[in-house]
Amino acid sequence: MAIFQEEELAELIPTKAERPLLRGLLIGIAVGATVAGIIILVQTIRNQQERQDPPAAEGAGPPPPPSGDASPL
Repeated sequence: MAIFQEEELAELIPTKAERPLLRGLLIGIAVGATVAGIIILVQTIRNQQERQDPPAAEGAGPPPPPSGDASPL
């Protein structure tokens, strides 16, 4: 079992955050990528649902008359 002197132990334990900007940048990239992935996933799911279940046409009138002479006279 290794026994450390106080000086050696002090070197192993950081007293302040090392490279805080790099750490913040990496965390920001990870969070941003997660949010972007969730947004893309939600959009993809919505697009697939719209293709499977098209909405009913609102205010759809009577069907168009058949081709040819549709005159009642």
